[in-house]
Amino acid sequence: MTTSYGVPTSYSMGDIIAVDISSDYNEVSHINVIGKRQVVNPPKVMYIGFTTLTRNDSTFFIYNELPENLQRPESGQKNVRGAKLDETVVIYASTAGPGVTKHILIEKTAKAGIDAIMPRTVLKDRFRKGVIYLLRKKGEDTFLTKISG
Repeated sequence: MTTSYGVPTSYSMGDIIAVDISSDYNEVSHINVIGKRQVVNPPKVMYIGFTTLTRNDSTFFIYNELPENLQRPESGQKNVRGAKLDETVVIYASTAGPGVTKHILIEKTAKAGIDAIMPRTVLKDRFRKGVIYLLRKKGEDTFLTKISG
């Protein structure tokens, strides 16, 4: 968080670190870094961060991303900024197997307007594993969106 005279002026969320630990909790089998760079001003802070969806032994990290960042190396990714939220897509990153894979989950359907999830609004279904619900802003409307693995 960056402040000016004690008032927040921007928020920043960086990479995700995913650690695979053995079932007996005594050995780390993998450490993966999922490159993610998000910097926004206070009114747009609801769109940064990530949420998770777990299915079987796999965890998927879901967040808003610039689609061109999927083709860039981690070190060359551009920041998702508040002014660029109308250019983002919703992606999922997986650490199943060696390395990180990223894919588009919700493709942007129109050139104008925002279409982004609000990661911290997630509701997890205790009875249906592999299902989450979260808020999604599309244009001027907000929807409850179901995502399943």
